[in-house]
Amino acid sequence: MYRERLWPSLAVPSFLMSMGSSLAIAYQHAYHGNSGLITVILSLALTLWLTLAMSPAIEVTPNELRLGKARINRSHLGAIASLDAHQTKHALGQRAHADALIISRAGIAASVVVEIKDESDPHPYWQFSSRNPEIVLRALNS
Repeated sequence: MYRERLWPSLAVPSFLMSMGSSLAIAYQHAYHGNSGLITVILSLALTLWLTLAMSPAIEVTPNELRLGKARINRSHLGAIASLDAHQTKHALGQRAHADALIISRAGIAASVVVEIKDESDPHPYWQFSSRNPEIVLRALNS
């Protein structure tokens, strides 16, 4: 019904690649041969893997809401609301519940809050960033 991946800001992969390139230059200078090329290739592979690993997906299916590895049956969802940038900033500040499941990205201003009605779930609500909070809201309410 809906799927979105929360990519990290470009600062993270850029930093990792610059550190890998610096290491590759140092290895090439010290060891010659193909050590620099091998280091750049390994650095690129590690950067791509870390970028994917740090990018949880939001997925709304007919039966479940998935946030990264967290899953909950939609029958356990309570009130659902989308928050604008100002509301998100306040909700993530002092008003945030210590036990809430929060997935936030600095480059994404809006978010969605979903109340959890499952007694066995330790989280009172899930709050997550979304580039399309209204579409997520419609998918969860359908």
